[in-house]
Amino acid sequence: SAKHPLAIRHLYPVPTSDELYLIVESLDDRSTVLTAYNGLGIPILERSLLLRKGMNRFELDVRELPSGMYFLLLDEANRRNTKWKFLKIGE
Repeated sequence: SAKHPLAIRHLYPVPTSDELYLIVESLDDRSTVLTAYNGLGIPILERSLLLRKGMNRFELDVRELPSGMYFLLLDEANRRNTKWKFLKIGE
């Protein structure tokens, strides 16, 4: 298929100090795993997401994370091409 079945469409606010919102588009109903990695590539947060066809909005609490750059990946059948980055800043 030319269009990937799953994609992060928007991530805000960036940078953030507490809450991060993401909009995920899915071509059908499915579940997936969202993983956040630190700058060293170490997974530091994992969350299961239940998606409906269309746009889905999720909220992540990142206030406990140390300040720094992070990467978000949706693991769609191990096709990790939906990578986004965000910056966590101190309060």
